[in-house]
Amino acid sequence: GQLAMSRDALQILLDMYGNNESVLSEFFTELGGERTLRLIDEIGDILGDDPGPEVSATLLLLAGTVRSALSLASSNWTASEAETFASQMISNETLASTDLDGNAAIAYLFSNSIDSPMGEELALATAKAIDFRERVDGLPLNNLALSPNELPWSGGTVLMFAENPNLAQRMPGGHTGDYRSFFPSEDYVFFYVDAAGEVFQSLGRYPESAYEFIGADFAGDNPAEAQARIDYWYGGAASDASGIGHNWVADGFEGAAALWLGATQVEGGPVVGLYDGSEGGVGATEAWMSGAILEALAGEDRNPGFLTENLSDTAAIDFGAAITMHLDGISQAMVGGESVINSDGIAFITFTDPITGEVQVMRDLESETFMSIIGEVAANPGGGISLKAGADALSSDILAATNGNPGALPDAVDQVIRLQGVVDGGSAGASLGMAERTDEELREMVDQVTGAYANLAGFVSLPGGFLVGGTAGVIVDGATSAWADRWFSDSRTYPT
Repeated sequence: GQLAMSRDALQILLDMYGNNESVLSEFFTELGGERTLRLIDEIGDILGDDPGPEVSATLLLLAGTVRSALSLASSNWTASEAETFASQMISNETLASTDLDGNAAIAYLFSNSIDSPMGEELALATAKAIDFRERVDGLPLNNLALSPNELPWSGGTVLMFAENPNLAQRMPGGHTGDYRSFFPSEDYVFFYVDAAGEVFQSLGRYPESAYEFIGADFAGDNPAEAQARIDYWYGGAASDASGIGHNWVADGFEGAAALWLGATQVEGGPVVGLYDGSEGGVGATEAWMSGAILEALAGEDRNPGFLTENLSDTAAIDFGAAITMHLDGISQAMVGGESVINSDGIAFITFTDPITGEVQVMRDLESETFMSIIGEVAANPGGGISLKAGADALSSDILAATNGNPGALPDAVDQVIRLQGVVDGGSAGASLGMAERTDEELREMVDQVTGAYANLAGFVSLPGGFLVGGTAGVIVDGATSAWADRWFSDSRTYPT
C-alpha cells in the first residue's frame, strides 16, 4: 500500500543520488539526526513483524542504503554540521522517547565502519555527545531502566540482529540467533546493542580525531578531564552524576579497543611520523594516554569487567595490536630504565626505539599492570595470535635493522628476547620464560633475517634451548629472576 510506495520512493531517491555527496548532505541536513533515527527504527520495526522473505530483503537493503548514504553525506561535513546532527541524535527528547530506541538506531548507523564509515567529524561529534551525556550528565543511551512492557520496539536492534545473528551469542541463556525470538520478550531487558561501542569503532578509523577524543587533553590545561574520560570508558569508573559506570559486555570491549588502537596511530606518536617525545609533544602525550588506559584496564584499581571471557575476538585482536605498538616500550619499562618525571608528576621511562633509533617514552607502570593486560588479551585465541604476530614482526624488523653486522646482533637479540619473553610470559600457563627461547625458533628467526646466527657471540647452551649472554644478563639477574619466577607459571630458576 502507501507504506510500500513510500519505501520504494525512498530507495529510488537514494539510489539515484547515491554517489552525489552534496545532494545527500543536503538531504540528511534537512532530515536531521532525530528523524534519521526514526527512519531506521521504523524500517526495523516492519522487519521485526516478519513481513516475508522478499519484503525483508527489501527492508534490509533500504536500511543499508540509508546508512551508506549518510556515510557519504557526512564524509566532508564541517565540525558545526556534524555537531548539529549529533546533538539531534543524542538529545534527551530522542533518547528518552518511549516509542523509539535511539541507542539501537545509532548503533546500526555506525555498525559498518569498514564499508560505510560515518564521516570523521560526525564520528568525533557523536562520541563527544555520548561522553557528555553518559559520563558527565549520567544519563543512559538506552531505555533499559524501563520495565519490559514499557520498552520501545527496537527497530535498530532488529536490524543489527538481522545483519549479524552472531550477536545472539552475547545473550544470556543460550538463545538462538533468530532475532525474531527476542521481540517482544522480557529477554530484551537483558540485551542491548551499544551505540557507544559502534561509534568508538568508527572514530578509531581516524587516528587524529581518536587521539583528540581520549588523548589530547593530557597536553592541555585540564589533564584531569582526560584522566576522568579514560577512567570512565576504560576503567569502569562510575559517573559522578549517576553513580553508574559503562558496561562493555554488550559490545565485548570492541569500541574501547578500536578507539585506543586508532589513537595510538596519531602522527607524531610511537608508530607514525617523526616522534615528538618532548613534554606536551604528541609522542609524550600519547604515552601518557596509553599508560592511563593500561592502568584503567589492568592496574591496581582495574576494571573488574576487563576479563578474557568478556572480550570479543575482534576486541582481543585490536587490544593485541595496540599493545604490540607499545611492546618495545613495555619490555623496557618492565626491566627498568631512566625515569623522567613530567611537570604533572607523572613518571616515564625513556628508551631508544630499536628500529628508528628515536628516543621515546613509556609510562613507568608496575610490571603487574603490563602482565595482567597481556594475560587477559593473550588468553583469547585471536588476541594471542595478534600479540604473537606483532612481536614476531617487530623482532624481525629489529634483527633486519642490524644489516647483518655481527657487532650489532647481540644487542638486537637481547631486545628480541625481551619482546618475545613479555608476550610468552603474559600468557597464563606459557612454558617459555622471559629470557629463554627454544633453539629452533629463535635461531631460525635470526638465521632467516641475517643468515648469521652461528657467528653470534654469547650463546649459552641450555638443556632444550639456549640463553643469550652479554647485555641480556639484565634479564636474568637475581632481582629479575625472582620477579620472573613470580609471574611465569613454569617457575624456573633462570641461570645467570
